[in-house]
Amino acid sequence: MRTRLILALAVVEVLLFGLYARSISPSPSTCAEADDGEYVKIRGFVEERSESSFVLNDGTGRIVVLDAAFEKGSPVSAEGRVFIRGGTKFLDCDEAEIFDESGLSVSLRDLAENPEEYVGRIVKVAGRVERGSSSWFALESEGYEVIVLSDAKTSGSVMVTGSFFYDTSDMRYKLRAIEVGSPVD
Repeated sequence: MRTRLILALAVVEVLLFGLYARSISPSPSTCAEADDGEYVKIRGFVEERSESSFVLNDGTGRIVVLDAAFEKGSPVSAEGRVFIRGGTKFLDCDEAEIFDESGLSVSLRDLAENPEEYVGRIVKVAGRVERGSSSWFALESEGYEVIVLSDAKTSGSVMVTGSFFYDTSDMRYKLRAIEVGSPVD
């Protein structure tokens, strides 16, 4: 009887440890998918910052990352537990780091025909600047167009590396520029 009890307790301990380990292993997520209490890993760009926190935008939404600070525009991968207060999502950060921002080379046609495939990803795309303002410009190629959010003053043919996202304010896909390269031929 005593052996069965010890065996049963050992099984319960293994099961509980498995549940605990799964609860602390970060699952890749997006800002839009991250729920209260989940332990997640989110990649995005620093949109705003303060001394000990920053707002991370991954193209699907925003989350305030606590206990970490990076420069505005930095590509960051952050992991921790999500909590929601007053309708705002927060990430109690355990680990955060800069990730490779070289970008996946795609065409504007690829972005137009399969936008969901690229949301939240770093892409590199070439095109011609058609019009714009001080905070954005339209990049065109082969009859396809994307709005690029950037304060870079540019014209002609360029290569843009940035985070592709869906802007819910005007229901359009856009590219948040990390780098606007020199004109390409």
